[in-house]
Amino acid sequence: MVAISVRSFLSQTLKKQLACATVGMPNPRDRFLSLEVCASPVVSGSTGSIAQDTVGAVLIPGYTVSDSDVGDTLNYNIGVNPFQLKSTPATRDNAATDCVNDGGILAYAETAAEKEYLAGLISTSEHWVSLTAATEIISVRGCGAATQTNILDQFSVSTNNDIVCKQLCAGVSGSDIYGVQLDTCYCLEASSVSYTTNADCDLPCGGDSIVYCGGSGGQMSLYGDLTGTFGVTLTANGESPINESVGTYTPAGSTTEGESPLAESVGTYTSIRSTSEGESPLYESVGTNTSIGSTSEGESPLNESVGTNTSIRSTSKGESPLNESVGTYTPAGSTSEGESPLNESVEPCMMVRRTSNEDSTTRYSDKDCSTGSLFLCSKYNVNTEEVEYDYQRDNLDSYDDAYAACKSYGQDLVGDPSAVTNLNGAFKIYSYYLGVRRKTGFVWIIDGSTPSTCGYTKRSAGGSLEYGSTDCSTSLPYVCRYPTGITIDTVTGVITSTIAIPAGPLSYNLLVDDGTTTSTTAVTVTVFSNSHTPVIGNPLQGSVNEDEVVGTAVSTSFTVADDDTLSGYDGFTYEITGPGSGNFAIDYFSGALTTKAVLDHETNNEFIFLLTVGDSHRNMVSASITIAVNYAFSGVPPAFSHPSYSASIAENQAGGVSLAALACSYTISSTSHNCGLEISAGDDNSPKFQIVGMELQTNAPIDYETNSSYSLTVTGYYPDHPTVSTTVTVDITVISVNEYDPTWGSFTPAYHDDVTPYDIPEDVSVGHEVVTIQATDDDGGADGTVSYELISAIDNDGNDGAASFTLDGGVLKTAGLLDRDVTTGGVEYYDVKVAARDAGSSPRSVERDIRIGITNVNDNAPTCGSIALSKTINEMAATGNSVVLLACHDDDGDSVSYNIEAGDADDEFAVSTNGEITVNKETLDYETTPSYTLTVSVTDQTASPRSINVTVTVTITDFNDNPPVFTPAVYNVNVLEDANIGDSVATVTASDADSAANGNNVLAYSIDPESAHFTIDHASGIITLALGLDRETNDSYVLTVLAADQGMFSNTASCTVYVTVDDVNDNTPIVTTSLSASVVENANIGTSVITVQGSDGDTGVNADLTYAIVGGNTNNDMQIDPTTGVITTANLLNKATTETYLLQVSVTDDGVPPLDVTSVITVTVIFNGVPPIFAQQTYSTSVIENQNIGVSLASLSCNYTFEDVVYSCGLVISSGDDASPKFQLVGTELQTMAQLDYEAATSYSLTITGIYPDDLSLNTTAVVNITVISVNEYDPTWVVFIPAYVDAITPYDVPEDASIGHVIVTVEASDDDAGSDGILSYYLISVNDNDGNDGAASFTLDGGVLKTAGLLDRDVTTGGVEYYDVKVAARDAGSSPRSVERDIRIGITNVNDNDPSCSPPTINAVVSEKATIGDSVAQLSCQDNDGDGLGYSIEIGDGHGEFAISATGQITVNKDTLDYETTPSYTLTVSVTDQTASPRSINVTVTVTITDFNDNPPVFTLAVYNVNVLEDANIGHTVATVTASDADSAVNGNNVLVYSIDPTSTSFAIDPTSGVMTLALQLDRETTDSYSLTVLAVDQGTPANTASCNVSVTVDDVNDNTPVITGPQSTSVLENVIIGTPVIAVQGSDSDTGANADLTYAIVGGNTNSDMQINTTTGEISTSNLLDRERTDKYILDVSVTDDGTTPLAVTSTVTVTVGDINDNEPQFGRLFLSTQAPTNKVDLLIATIIAFDSDIGPNAEITFSLSAESDTEYFSISQYGKITIAKKLEQYTTYSLTIIAQDGGDPSLTSTKDATARIDSINPDEVSFGLTVNQKKSEFVIEEANFKEDVGEVYYEDYPNAGVQILEVIELEATEETLVHLVVVENANSTDIASGLNETKKFLPAKTAIDKITNPDGTVKLTGGVWDTVTKVEEYREDPLAIAAPQTGDEESWVDTPTGIAVVSVTAVAGAALVGSAIAYSVYSFATASAISPATGGLEAAVSIVPEQPITASDVPDGQFLMQENNW
Repeated sequence: MVAISVRSFLSQTLKKQLACATVGMPNPRDRFLSLEVCASPVVSGSTGSIAQDTVGAVLIPGYTVSDSDVGDTLNYNIGVNPFQLKSTPATRDNAATDCVNDGGILAYAETAAEKEYLAGLISTSEHWVSLTAATEIISVRGCGAATQTNILDQFSVSTNNDIVCKQLCAGVSGSDIYGVQLDTCYCLEASSVSYTTNADCDLPCGGDSIVYCGGSGGQMSLYGDLTGTFGVTLTANGESPINESVGTYTPAGSTTEGESPLAESVGTYTSIRSTSEGESPLYESVGTNTSIGSTSEGESPLNESVGTNTSIRSTSKGESPLNESVGTYTPAGSTSEGESPLNESVEPCMMVRRTSNEDSTTRYSDKDCSTGSLFLCSKYNVNTEEVEYDYQRDNLDSYDDAYAACKSYGQDLVGDPSAVTNLNGAFKIYSYYLGVRRKTGFVWIIDGSTPSTCGYTKRSAGGSLEYGSTDCSTSLPYVCRYPTGITIDTVTGVITSTIAIPAGPLSYNLLVDDGTTTSTTAVTVTVFSNSHTPVIGNPLQGSVNEDEVVGTAVSTSFTVADDDTLSGYDGFTYEITGPGSGNFAIDYFSGALTTKAVLDHETNNEFIFLLTVGDSHRNMVSASITIAVNYAFSGVPPAFSHPSYSASIAENQAGGVSLAALACSYTISSTSHNCGLEISAGDDNSPKFQIVGMELQTNAPIDYETNSSYSLTVTGYYPDHPTVSTTVTVDITVISVNEYDPTWGSFTPAYHDDVTPYDIPEDVSVGHEVVTIQATDDDGGADGTVSYELISAIDNDGNDGAASFTLDGGVLKTAGLLDRDVTTGGVEYYDVKVAARDAGSSPRSVERDIRIGITNVNDNAPTCGSIALSKTINEMAATGNSVVLLACHDDDGDSVSYNIEAGDADDEFAVSTNGEITVNKETLDYETTPSYTLTVSVTDQTASPRSINVTVTVTITDFNDNPPVFTPAVYNVNVLEDANIGDSVATVTASDADSAANGNNVLAYSIDPESAHFTIDHASGIITLALGLDRETNDSYVLTVLAADQGMFSNTASCTVYVTVDDVNDNTPIVTTSLSASVVENANIGTSVITVQGSDGDTGVNADLTYAIVGGNTNNDMQIDPTTGVITTANLLNKATTETYLLQVSVTDDGVPPLDVTSVITVTVIFNGVPPIFAQQTYSTSVIENQNIGVSLASLSCNYTFEDVVYSCGLVISSGDDASPKFQLVGTELQTMAQLDYEAATSYSLTITGIYPDDLSLNTTAVVNITVISVNEYDPTWVVFIPAYVDAITPYDVPEDASIGHVIVTVEASDDDAGSDGILSYYLISVNDNDGNDGAASFTLDGGVLKTAGLLDRDVTTGGVEYYDVKVAARDAGSSPRSVERDIRIGITNVNDNDPSCSPPTINAVVSEKATIGDSVAQLSCQDNDGDGLGYSIEIGDGHGEFAISATGQITVNKDTLDYETTPSYTLTVSVTDQTASPRSINVTVTVTITDFNDNPPVFTLAVYNVNVLEDANIGHTVATVTASDADSAVNGNNVLVYSIDPTSTSFAIDPTSGVMTLALQLDRETTDSYSLTVLAVDQGTPANTASCNVSVTVDDVNDNTPVITGPQSTSVLENVIIGTPVIAVQGSDSDTGANADLTYAIVGGNTNSDMQINTTTGEISTSNLLDRERTDKYILDVSVTDDGTTPLAVTSTVTVTVGDINDNEPQFGRLFLSTQAPTNKVDLLIATIIAFDSDIGPNAEITFSLSAESDTEYFSISQYGKITIAKKLEQYTTYSLTIIAQDGGDPSLTSTKDATARIDSINPDEVSFGLTVNQKKSEFVIEEANFKEDVGEVYYEDYPNAGVQILEVIELEATEETLVHLVVVENANSTDIASGLNETKKFLPAKTAIDKITNPDGTVKLTGGVWDTVTKVEEYREDPLAIAAPQTGDEESWVDTPTGIAVVSVTAVAGAALVGSAIAYSVYSFATASAISPATGGLEAAVSIVPEQPITASDVPDGQFLMQENNW
């Protein structure tokens, strides 16, 4: 410390006097002093480099600084003067401009020190120092002229946000701020730019004002050190933090709460709210950003960086959430997700200017941001820790220029993100930053005058400073400040940039001062572009020897690179940090590493610390570096005798094989020693090699496939310090052994299994790739090289298909054309077997089966059984009736579709998806179209369809009919229930409109179904009683009566007879109510007791009842109402006098004679009071057990009321007590009467009964619940131990290897207490081993189960324990617990836990194959550390017992069967096992090598070879390969064999070397079908050995004969045969033998619906379904006969089966209901033709019609062919009903199960009919009739929506070739033209009204469109078309009603069969199509859907659909 003080003193005070003064002095001390100060600093070099455009860049010096003086401290500086005095005076504005033009700025002074410094630079008497009062500045708000609002500060804020000027100015008034005295306050009002002066400073300014203080001269002020923040502070709710018009946005102040500060949403962003401190002004997530909250420092309020903007900081009150300029973003409105919320360039910018001539209105103006603007620079002063600001007036072009300008001065542009703080708003509104905190204020330009004074600093002649003001226009001296650009650390000399230095040269003077002298060097600096970070290259390590002196260079290997590096200079800086770095020093610029301490290897052999490398730009990178401290070895280091070694070994050999003898030595103290050796590199993780002494050996078997070679690095080292070492390389080659089969890898496409096919289309070209197979082989080299073979290809029928495929290098391809179609001999799939085989000398292989599926391709057009068909169908066929089923198929197996292409213009037919042609419309008309020729296209359903056409000729057959009619249709009759059998009930009458011919109108009546009570006369229709009636059983009957005509096609009608059975008094009354009742005694007279209810099975007066009491009425106390049966009291009752009444009550009916019944009614008189009741139903109490008797438990309260007086109940304990009572009742108190025992019962529930003493039946109960409280009375007692406990020293033995949790003993105790007092827990008290040590950790007691808790040990040598003494306890859970303890001993039993050991572990032995039994092979040397005896056994390697081992481990020969040729060596695994109950063992490997000699003859693989060869095999075909082997070795040719056939065969030859036998002559199975050959094999030894085998050759047949079909090929079968009925047998034969002659029969075509089946073996054809001739009348079957040859041969023939008809179809009506009109003025008029049909053929289909007996046969008749005519003039406006029956001509005949009904309403045509004349012939009109009626109907629907237009007649006017159509309009047609409206009266529109409705005012007809333009006339009805029409009657708009006719119910014809679909259509016309139905309800044209096998009911079919109307008057 003293020396340092002296040096410091000398260096600071005496250096200049003593410099070099003592040089040469003899005194050493004096010389020491002189060395410190003699030398000057030396700078070598004068260049440097620095990164351009970077603030803070480090200058990389190209020079070095040194000083030879010891202990000198160097100080560094740079010679640059930033201030220069301008000699030419100027005004303030000119001065500022001149400084800028000269590259500087006008200097100013902010502190007193700066003022003094600046004044010292100026020699003139006065100068400018600060022109702040006139400095231009942009308003922080950037507001327009009239929008200065809400600028507040922190000095004083009133409650209404006003600022008190007085308080503001008082804080600074009179202070010296650059010579301006502040004594006046001003307010700049928002409404104008003018200001007001508040001279007294005591009035508040307005809320919307700017406050400033000014000097008395009126100039601007407020510049100085204010006490707080001045500037923007607060915003009001809803206002923008930037409260002015930004760019194109709305004027300032227009926002309200919740709106955007920019007055609208920007882009896609959402609404904005006013902010609280720390919050974002953006009210929610912007775009997809997450929700907004308050932010932490550096975080984004939008939860992430917005667009490309820089980092975000937390905001203070009034500040912006975006902490940087919003750059030059795109135009407004174009924002997208993730971009800035201010997504545009904010133009124009706001500025404030001051010039000499500008007035106040122009001081605030908009300015283009791209042009020159004002800006503000700042710099952080590290000394004052404050920010310094320069007000610039640089008219630069853009923001970027302003940024660069500030940087050029070593400052920051205010508002830039990198600036220390932000004075945003001090330049253009790129800055969106708010809330400026700074100490400087703002300068406001006031008034309209130009400021007259400027501040100045003046130095007087004496040197003192004066501050004042002067005229701003005065020319004064001024100082410019210029940027230095760089700064230097005076201690380290490190130079950094203070501005963004532009590209180009830079120079400075380097000043180095050692305290005595200063060296000055001019340095030239290269400025270069730097944009890359340095990269440190590996390895990051170094080393240095121990014990080296401080300053020793450390050897390092790392490199540093940088794409920015200058040529010839690395340009980097280096630093080291972290633990251990203190021992080293690094040169900052060169990176040279040296030691700072003497290092010791033993103390620390390495150091790891952090290396940081930077470039000039201060781009830094760090990485850890490791420095090793090397051991210093004294001697000759280790060295190997050879530079390298090599060896080889076959894979899989056991460990211990010697590979190389290594020689390595080192010398120390002149003595040579063997090195320590280790394998330091190149071995596997699981070592394969080892060093044994100085020998390298194998450590484990080596796998060639894992590693085919090794290059080991063996290290030889000095054992005391292994780091002193050398290495040598040992190269080891592994020799491969072929040990692995190939394994299949992935197939492309992927392989699944041998039945999942690879599908390919049948039309693929040759060479199509099916699948690429891939296999791998775990062997290496050739053993692992895999090739692929196609073994076989078999198709799905077992045929060879190898010719179809080829395998090319693992790619399976097609080799021929494929076919999938079965009918053309196609193949469904091929099973291909492929193999992968390796290239080893003994190759190994693997096979796999692959299925190749052949997919169908559409290459066949459909085919049909016939392409020209003819079918016949009745014209009455209904929609859906089958016409014909096309038998078509596609050989490709594709489904086919059908379409009628031609011949069906009106869509009368349809064809289904299965090819069935059906009737599509019920408009077939034989008269119009007697036949159709349909063209049907049949197309397969494929992407490229193929089709054919089938021609179907459909012939239409004709039909006629008429049914009977009942008059009336409904009969209502009455009959007494006691009427006699045979009495007449009713007579029904039916008529038939047909003539009498063929019996068509002769009717037979019947009741259907037959009735047991009634019968009918078949001829007269008289119904009589057949069985007695009972009205009470059945009071009415409904009979259906049928009338069937006797025509050929019998028609049936039906009517309904309603029979009502009238009553006779034949039932006695009965009483139905309860026969008992009760009544309260003393009840009022007249109190109701009971109502007696009687009933009578009769009706009317026979059921009217009278009630009377006829007995048992004691004292006449009761009375009864004779009508209602109500019994009431007649006197007051007394229960004590009469408790029960037995009243006899009679009930009598009013019949003649009357009938009666008497019943006894029991009436009981009951108690008059309130029965007993407890005050509460449940009582609860408790009592402690063992207390004395008499303890009170509960006080009970029970009362009853009698005649309003309250009494106490009698009480008794009725249940819940013990048999020996424990409780008693003392009065109303419940007490104990014995001591209670908790253990006997823990609770009681007593039932207490309260009784009414005079009537015990009146009682009630309450429950008393008593809880017995336990007392802990008993200690626990041990009950049982499992296993049983003996005593404290008899142990429970546990083996030492028991696992944790092993159960030792289960303890159990009991406690005679109950409840918690009796609940026991078990505790482990203590555990001590036999030596007294604590053993508690070894055991745990878990709920009474004692278990091990740790591992045990019994062996003494390992610290084992013989036994443990354990103390356990059982404790109860009572409040005062009681417990019991017991000692248990746990014995640890020994377990065999040591394996035997042998030395050596492997043995090699050699023995001759001729060794005899007992010869010694090897001796094992083994022992067991447990001392157990050992046993030996050969476990593996001696499968035939050639060796034996003795009890001592001696291995000997056991059999004289050792054979070198069979087994050249044995690897025996010998098990060595200790002789214990649980033995342990090890294995010893003994390798026994057998030596050889020649002693074996050849041996054939098989003694007999059985082979087959086809008779057509080619000469040279391989027949068989015989193989023999010789177990001898190859020595002397002993195993070289030659083959021959003995004797020689002319038909066969053999290859003498390979043994391959081939065909030498063509074979013929029919000549010779087998051969037997002898083959010899002779070895080439001496003497030669011979062997023989037999080859048996069987010649197989070839299928060369085609089958032949014989026998009949046509037959017939009835359609009603059962399934399985034989039809015909097909007979085939084949002249081949075996499978080639086995035949298979199949039906391959023509089998419609698969109705036939064939026995594939016998050829018999039988039925497989029920046949239906109506569905299929003939089968033309294609039958194939195929033999079972490998290539099968087949023949196909046609078998025809004709189906015969039976009568199985009943007649069916086309329509079941007809509604029509008939005129009253005509007779013999054909009203309608009834149509029915039968699906059978021949007589079975011949139908006759008849009317039922109930039909109006008086007026109508029906012919056998169904024609209904008028037989008699009809009554006017009467409804008639006819029931028509149809019957076929089959035997037996069938009758329709549903008959048709016709409703015929008679009309007066003169009243309701009118005519339309159509300019068409009748034949033309009929075609359009339906459309005509619909068009006419449209005229009436508007007024009459339910009306229907019906045609009465169509008359041809031959003279004019016109047609007259008579029509009627039915108002309610929708409801009367259906069966359900049969009884509803029809209403007809009067003819006059109808004519008026259809006639236009000009007389034309209201029909337009189509042919109806040809209607020429509307006229009244005329019976004679040539006569004048009769005058019409009836009022207009009125309807003509017909009286309701007779109700008719359709009666089903006698037949049981259900209506099924038929091949005959229902009808040509229907009433629905012959009449126009209102569109309001929709038409009635829908066809009936008939479901086969399901009977049709009236609800199944729409009404009005079932009869054809054909009017032909």
